[in-house]
Amino acid sequence: MSVEAEDRLEGAVSKLEDLIRTRSSKSDEGLSHLQSVLEDLEQAGAELEAHNEQLEETKTRVEHERRRYQEMFHFAPACYMQTDLHDHITDVNLAASRILRVEQQRLIGRPLVTFIPTAERKAFRVQLALVHDGQELHSLRARIQPRDMDPIPVLIDVVPARDEPGQIVGYRWLIREPASERSLLPGDRARRAHDLLEAAPMACFLLDREWRLRFVNPAAARVMGRKS
Repeated sequence: MSVEAEDRLEGAVSKLEDLIRTRSSKSDEGLSHLQSVLEDLEQAGAELEAHNEQLEETKTRVEHERRRYQEMFHFAPACYMQTDLHDHITDVNLAASRILRVEQQRLIGRPLVTFIPTAERKAFRVQLALVHDGQELHSLRARIQPRDMDPIPVLIDVVPARDEPGQIVGYRWLIREPASERSLLPGDRARRAHDLLEAAPMACFLLDREWRLRFVNPAAARVMGRKS
C-alpha cells in the first residue's frame, strides 16, 4: 500500500470511529460526516487497487527476467554451477552435467569434492578454505573426475554469492577446459562431440536431408524403444 493511500485509509477509519463514539444527535451533521468517510474509503480503495496492479506488473516482469536468466544459465555453452555454504551442488547447467556425465537432477545435493580425484581432494579443500574466507579464485588448475572416465584437467573460477546485506550464501563456479584441450584436431573434436552426445542425459539424434536417422544416443533410444 502506498503511504498516501495508507494515510487516507487511516484518516477515514479515524473519522468513522469518531462518528460512532460521538453519536451526534444532529442527523444531518452525522450523515454528512458519514458521507465524507465513505468517500475517503472509496478513494483509498481505488488507490490501493492501482497500487496492487503496479505490484502485479512488477512481479510479472521480475518473474520474466528470472526465467530468462535461468534459460541463459542452463543452456550456456560454458560449465556453470552453484554450491551452498557446505560445497553441495544446488544448481548446475547442462554443459556441466555433460562434462561430469551425470544428469542434472542427480547432481543436486552432491558434494562437489566427490568429482575431484581422491588423491587431490586435500589440496582442493585448501583452495576451498580461501573461498570460504570470501576470496575469489580465478584460473585455478585442477582435475575433475567425470563418471566412468579418467580425470580431465580444467580451469576453475569461483566467486562467493552474497545476499542483499552482503553475507555469503553460496558460491558460483565456472569450469572450463584449458586452451590446450580446446585446440584439438578436427578428428579429436569429433570424437569428443560424439562422446558428449553419447553421455548426454537427454535424447539426442541426428537426421540427414532425407529425414533419415544417422545417430541416436542411448537416452533417445530409450525414448524410442529401440537399441542405439
